[in-house]
Amino acid sequence: MDDYEKDMMDVPAPQQESDSGMNTIFPELPTFNVGERTYTLRPLGLNDAVKGLRVFAGGSAGIFRLNAAGQLNTTSGVVLGIMSAIPYAENHVKDLISDILTYQDKGKTVRVKSQELDKTELFPLGSLIDIIEAFGKHPDLGSFLKNVQRLKNSPLMEQIRTTMGAAPENSSSIN
Repeated sequence: MDDYEKDMMDVPAPQQESDSGMNTIFPELPTFNVGERTYTLRPLGLNDAVKGLRVFAGGSAGIFRLNAAGQLNTTSGVVLGIMSAIPYAENHVKDLISDILTYQDKGKTVRVKSQELDKTELFPLGSLIDIIEAFGKHPDLGSFLKNVQRLKNSPLMEQIRTTMGAAPENSSSIN
């Protein structure tokens, strides 16, 4: 499949609730307007989590500060993390943003191309805030964070912390 076909493909329909506890049935995906165009954030999946981790890795200095303050356990913490990573992981941030933003063109759902983010007429300065706000409202992000919290409190993570010589979760100030 070439890039054109990928860009023109329809966004997949939301899946039924999975055994992982993630509820991907939601009434409406986040949207925002820039000029005449309405953008919608598509459903999020595993690949988006990996891209998000790339963003966090690229901006790890700011991320570590937020984690030490216990601020990465919430949607707002993740949004702050992405914002703090932008100067250090610009290409990863643009890749994530362009991959999750869609719009309608002649009845087709089109994914935003990374190059479009550089066009001021399409994405003026204030649109970054619109994108971040929409991402923070995404129901899949909330579901993902609940699962991360469940993993964080799991016996597996306790075993990993013990093996690595870290203090148990309940005695550490790092969340």
